[in-house]
Amino acid sequence: MTDREMLEYAAKAAGYMTRIEDDDDLYIRVGKKPFRWEYWNPLTDDGDAFRLAVALDFAVCLEA
Repeated sequence: MTDREMLEYAAKAAGYMTRIEDDDDLYIRVGKKPFRWEYWNPLTDDGDAFRLAVALDFAVCLEA
């Protein structure tokens, strides 16, 4: 599985509508009417990774 395929599956699991551009970048639909397309890559952007974790209701445990 390629990174792009993995990102597509993650976006769909989180409920995002996706679009792929010619440069193979993945975009998600953001907002209500009017909506916009926003570049999305939780592999390289910690904000996108955090929003994905919240959307999928991930639990993180840290032990000292």
